[in-house]
Amino acid sequence: MMFPKGVYEVLPYTYMSVGVVEIGFVESMLATLSGVVLFFAGALVWVMRSNARRTDPESTRKHNESGQVLYELKPFILIILGAMVLTYFNHWMVYPVATLVCLLGLYIIMIRNTHRHHRVGFRDSKYR
Repeated sequence: MMFPKGVYEVLPYTYMSVGVVEIGFVESMLATLSGVVLFFAGALVWVMRSNARRTDPESTRKHNESGQVLYELKPFILIILGAMVLTYFNHWMVYPVATLVCLLGLYIIMIRNTHRHHRVGFRDSKYR
């Protein structure tokens, strides 16, 4: 079954958004568990697509095989942790910290996306 390109590209973001909304608005352990699973399903799809579409040179990449999965999922762990803290700890002092944790995760994703998608010039191409 083929999805239209617009639907296909938005799917991991939809999974992650629905997972965060489920964690944020339904305060039960089952909803939290299913929200975390849905969020990490979207995160894994995002990571696999990002790695498959990388255009940065292989020589500039960090290679750490033992912690590669943790490295790739770190921003998503920060986002889900911030969302869970916002949901389950109802105290005014927690809100700014949890929000900053979520924003840090989003910032790491944006930075990685920027560094992984360089324009390949004619000089660097394989058709020299």
